[in-house]
Amino acid sequence: MMPSYNIENELQRILRPLNLALTFFGTPKYRIHNGRITVINKKIMTMWFVLAITICGYKSFCSDIEEISENVNVINVVNSIYSIFVCFGFVIMLIVELNNRQNNCSIVTLFHKIHSSIKLSNKIRPLIIFIWFLNFTIVLYNLLIPLLLVIIYTDISLITLLSEIAYITFEINLVYAISILMLLNKYIGEWINSVVMLNEERDENMNCALLETFLDIMNAYNLYKKAYSMLIFFYSVDTFFRTVAYVESLTMSVLAFLGMAKNSFLLSLHVINCEHFYKTVEESVMTCTQLMRKSSCSKNQMDLYKKVLQTNRTFSKMTACGLFYIDAMLPIRLLLLTTNYVIVLLQFAFL
Repeated sequence: MMPSYNIENELQRILRPLNLALTFFGTPKYRIHNGRITVINKKIMTMWFVLAITICGYKSFCSDIEEISENVNVINVVNSIYSIFVCFGFVIMLIVELNNRQNNCSIVTLFHKIHSSIKLSNKIRPLIIFIWFLNFTIVLYNLLIPLLLVIIYTDISLITLLSEIAYITFEINLVYAISILMLLNKYIGEWINSVVMLNEERDENMNCALLETFLDIMNAYNLYKKAYSMLIFFYSVDTFFRTVAYVESLTMSVLAFLGMAKNSFLLSLHVINCEHFYKTVEESVMTCTQLMRKSSCSKNQMDLYKKVLQTNRTFSKMTACGLFYIDAMLPIRLLLLTTNYVIVLLQFAFL
């Protein structure tokens, strides 16, 4: 059973825009009522995903199959496969979200403990503004695209529009994942500053608190990897499929490349924050190693540094379901792969 916490108001301000957007689109991670966090009800989440799966399933097995029967070509086949892939993605996301309800709450409770020991008051406002801006931009983009489709294609079906709107589920969840990682970066950066200040001020009472905070940060990161590796894997593969599936006409090609630019931006933003976290963890190792060499280092401080170094031995980069690392090379490899396949499909389209 998860311990009950009164989540700090400052932390609630950071989480509010994130969970508000997730709740609006049927995929809240938790519920905070009167400052207390509780695990989200399964029914709320399941109802939204069942609706999304039904919409995408209908589009795949009715609309797309009808198009293939009328005109069999590579582009229509790719479109049909992509619709099935998205439907499969919603099923996987539902399973992942249901299995990680406790983990999502645990991440927030760990953040509550970290936030109580590391003060970020002067650095929180820019982060909150950025989170609101990113959420608003992604929601606006995903609502404008269906509107543009209605304007351009007057005969577009309602089921196609609904499937485009349902896609926002993946992106809102990715924005949440990025924001959580940004907050982790803030915490570990401030933790390093606290360790350096501890060495200068020689406050022995802070050693245990700093060690506990560091362990909480690493535990939160491990839970984060478990909860969001599947999302990053799906979104990476989806970026590839979504682009190659929408190259059938000039108009859709423009929208496809706009979508690829947006997807690449979100993936790059996630990768940048991952790389920043990896480097900051390395910096924590270097800082502790350097401080250990000082002759003025006390026994309690030495124990702190040794335990931090021991914990970092098990540190590993985030992977997409163990298939590839989430690092700086991911957007580059994805761009090259997508470009090659788009060129091939365009050659088929103009034959």
